[in-house]
Amino acid sequence: MLLKLKSYLILQAAVLLLQRRVTQRYSVSFTYLA
Repeated sequence: MLLKLKSYLILQAAVLLLQRRVTQRYSVSFTYLA
């Protein structure tokens, strides 16, 4: 149970990091377009 919770938290953190990186890249491309 605890192991599953820990792996879920790690997955959640990885998803958040990936989303942040993608949004940063999109914002940079949008500033270049503007």
